[in-house]
Amino acid sequence: MAAAALELGDWRGRRVKAIRSPSGVLVLLDYADNLVRDEQGPWPPPALVAKLGESYHAQNWPTEIADPARERLGHYCPLQSINSEDAATWSFFGPLMRSPGGVRSRFMTWLLEAVGVRYEPCARCSIDLWRRIPHPEKPSAPGPELDVVLDGDEAVVFVEAKWGSSEDVAQGLGGVSTQMGLRRDFLEIYGRRIYGQRRFVVLGVVVADAIEAEPPVDSAHVLTRTITWAELCAFAEHPSTISCPTTWTGRSVTPRSSSTKRASGERQRERPRAQTRAGGGCRVCRRPSPPPARRTGRRRSDRTYPRRAPRRAAA
Repeated sequence: MAAAALELGDWRGRRVKAIRSPSGVLVLLDYADNLVRDEQGPWPPPALVAKLGESYHAQNWPTEIADPARERLGHYCPLQSINSEDAATWSFFGPLMRSPGGVRSRFMTWLLEAVGVRYEPCARCSIDLWRRIPHPEKPSAPGPELDVVLDGDEAVVFVEAKWGSSEDVAQGLGGVSTQMGLRRDFLEIYGRRIYGQRRFVVLGVVVADAIEAEPPVDSAHVLTRTITWAELCAFAEHPSTISCPTTWTGRSVTPRSSSTKRASGERQRERPRAQTRAGGGCRVCRRPSPPPARRTGRRRSDRTYPRRAPRRAAA
């Protein structure tokens, strides 16, 4: 007998079905209900299709839980879990990847400014997800999978996204390298040989605390930075109008206290930003936004990056 499915409201206000795993994790019956879907091309895109493989987590689940979870694809897919880092990664960066070039370029400029890296405004930027690079310790071996690559004309950013898990510090050929460290090593060795005279950033995206307890000192060419999902949601031109930075059903993200905020000058907002489009909430953490509040004074974004030239009308 199948377990009773839960009905939840998703980020668009639709009713979607979910179930609890034996450990209590929320699992969507349809993987697509756990993702932000844009209308900028055929669905699903190839990057997501590559992530639709079977997860071993469901192999020992009771039949009444496993059968509903396998109904859509014939197997349980990791993208169905509310704890999926890949689902969170797609929901923010996927729509940006498929956005017009101008939006991608402005996002790159905004992101570099947000993490304290100053360059000339980015004129061109491509975004790609889940690309594997050669191993920096042995180029003939498969290297780490990059969650996101932002390839701009001023800088290249390798993103390591975390959605509740900690950094793996037992990687590399000897099991002593970290995820962030392998990405830095690759850029130190091959960055200028591949990308030329650009600067390189290894960026950790986290829920709250910094991805590394003691980030290394920046080198001449490679910088290390951390940003939270909440801070990313402040980008005003995201195609899905992401605005709320905190929680969804059954999952709570507690903002850091002022004593634990990064010394780099982070000032995370304790209150979600006002919804800018009716009929939905945060497209990453999926919590309905509060009613729009009146704003006074200048926007924070006006103080954090240079004024952009007016957008040209589409031809």
